[in-house]
Amino acid sequence: MRRLPVSAVPFLVVSLLAVPLLAATGCSGESPAGATPSTSATYDPATPPAVTPAAPSTPSPSLTFACVPTAGMDDAQRLHYLKNLKHDDRPLDGALSLTDSGIRITPDRQRRSCEPVPVKVSHFRVFTTRFQGEPEPRTTPTPRFTLPPLPGAAPTTPRFRYSFAYEAISTVDVVVGPEEGLATGSRPPATQKCAGTLSVAHVGQEITEADLPQELDFTSDTRFGTAWTTVELSAERVLDAVFLPPDNPGLC
Repeated sequence: MRRLPVSAVPFLVVSLLAVPLLAATGCSGESPAGATPSTSATYDPATPPAVTPAAPSTPSPSLTFACVPTAGMDDAQRLHYLKNLKHDDRPLDGALSLTDSGIRITPDRQRRSCEPVPVKVSHFRVFTTRFQGEPEPRTTPTPRFTLPPLPGAAPTTPRFRYSFAYEAISTVDVVVGPEEGLATGSRPPATQKCAGTLSVAHVGQEITEADLPQELDFTSDTRFGTAWTTVELSAERVLDAVFLPPDNPGLC
């Protein structure tokens, strides 16, 4: 019998040993008989895994306020808006007022304008003359009053009346809002020794002398600083008016 080469014997032994192993595992890679197949977790596509929904986030509070568009308003609409605009802290008071410092507006935050609102301010000089008898023609006296004494001085007894005449100074255009504050350029002119000022905030047509009051209150004592009084005018287009009497009407 022909002998196999020595080098081929180990290869033949290995090949013969591999046959039972292939038979045990199968050529198709199936598990051997009697073996338990491994399992893995799967989900039915029709029933996806439950997901806990995230808690709804709380919206952050808004820092903005509503506003009223005023750019397209005519004079009548703008006048109605400003007359009915209320004070932010005092709902019973109007938001717009005119004092010796000018026009101040403190609008309700929910009703403030979206943009600055145009307003006019008309200034008049009030030339004043003191008298004790009958007034001169074409002048109007105010009610009598007693000038309060200075501290430590004896009470004064004279009772004065005043005649006065108006003279137009100027009419200026200013804007108010949308934020709280004074309207630039709305401050009344300075008074003089015997001439006060009357300033009127209004919308629309100019203020004439016929719109001005026939009586004014001169009882404010200006020796201790600037004094002023609110004036009522009958003209519908008026928003507010303020009278600053002369520096010392008792010497006029």
